Amino acid sequence: MKKVILVGFPNSIKLKSKNYVIRTLYERAKKNPFLSNHSYDEYLDFLINQVESLSSTKVDIDRNSDTLERDIYNALRKLNWLKVINGLFVGIITTNVGV
Repeated sequence: MKKVILVGFPNSIKLKSKNYVIRTLYERAKKNPFLSNHSYDEYLDFLINQVESLSSTKVDIDRNSDTLERDIYNALRKLNWLKVINGLFVGIITTNVGV
């Protein structure tokens, strides 16, 4: 089973779909007091702004696209902010660290 991790955060997300990953990131971001009052669309705008302002790489994301979540996911992967990992590998690392 593949999972996705946001670099710097310990909890992984099951890779059901790119849309699912972005929606799960939103649910986790709502726990942040700075983002708790933002709607899903506002959160997507926030992610796009973060990618555009913190990246030295040009990332083209059309805010009116039907594939907006997929485009954001791909941009985050391209910038190495999201990593796809193998669930078995994570289990092995966790087991070895715990011993």
